[in-house]
Amino acid sequence: MQQLPLELVYSIFELVYYGHQYRVDYFTLSSCCLVCKPWTPYAQRLLLRDIHLDLSTDQSSLPAWSISSDAAKLLLSGSSNLGTHVRVLSVTLKTASTDVESLASIMSSCPKLYELAFHSAAMYAFSDDDMAALEAVVKGGVRIRSLIVMGFGVQSPAIYQLISLWPSIQFLRIGSEFVASPPPYPSNLALYELALHRLPSPEIVTWLLASSKDTLRIFDCRDILSHGLTSILSPYAPSLRSVRLLRYSEQTANFLSLCINLEEFAVYHIPLVTGFKNLPQSIEHFVFLNPTWSGSHTLQPVIAAVKSLQKLHTVTCDEDSASHRHFPELVAECEGRGIGLKSDALPLWRYDDAVMVNKFPRGRSVANWVLMEDALE
Repeated sequence: MQQLPLELVYSIFELVYYGHQYRVDYFTLSSCCLVCKPWTPYAQRLLLRDIHLDLSTDQSSLPAWSISSDAAKLLLSGSSNLGTHVRVLSVTLKTASTDVESLASIMSSCPKLYELAFHSAAMYAFSDDDMAALEAVVKGGVRIRSLIVMGFGVQSPAIYQLISLWPSIQFLRIGSEFVASPPPYPSNLALYELALHRLPSPEIVTWLLASSKDTLRIFDCRDILSHGLTSILSPYAPSLRSVRLLRYSEQTANFLSLCINLEEFAVYHIPLVTGFKNLPQSIEHFVFLNPTWSGSHTLQPVIAAVKSLQKLHTVTCDEDSASHRHFPELVAECEGRGIGLKSDALPLWRYDDAVMVNKFPRGRSVANWVLMEDALE
């Protein structure tokens, strides 16, 4: 096996990078590291691309996919420069006394870090010393493009603190409810994508989008779309290329009517009463989820939508939909019109790669890595 061209070996490693539901296959990549010495650096490059750092006080029982802060510092520092392979860093904060200085040290070893994800239920805010440590990371050249924030409490200012550090953020996902008032100065983020799992106040949304009038192209809302939010988003609607919503309603239909350049529409529940009325004819990629735990007994609203969209080239659904009794009818409709039909939609807890694409769908793919590298240049 050592005689295989290493370029071919690396291509094979890329093919096994994602497992079921696009989880990173850390087990296979770890095994590849141990096969022979020439393979090790190529497998390490992929193994360290997306790492999960656990900063809890109890380091004795970490999940298999997580590493401790001590292990991360040992692994990423030194002459091997393994930190240059890290593009995504997910950080779990389980205590209020998190060692942010250690986190900053680890981030400084990752000069090409693209996405930072914080998961916390205990930490309220970063102290002055914490902010100074993170500011040193920024001064060292770490310019993240994507920020995911989960937790921190409804009154926590941590989101604003992180945003103030990285005006380079173009992709922002906020995964929990928060009501903390925004800072008195306007946000300088030029967002390409805004994803909200819970609706903040109109004041907060206005602040987040203050500098994104000419850049916002993707909006993802995992909550019920309110009249107040649609009013705020209306000026951005004509430029939106992708909209992903929890439910379809009359309010949704009114908002989508303003999205005259919409290329992708995703919905996480099938509307049984209203159906998909008056979808923009510009839609090329239609995504729907119909999981068994909250599924619809019929796919007829989806089939009717597919029939109505003349520019549609791809329909993507989840695995559960592929076993629905109406799925053969959907297959027949798509085949009859030459529309691609895929049943590999990401589950709600996984997200598309945070990249700017020329064509939808984005999905999660090693092909998107080139776009990340270009953005880091």
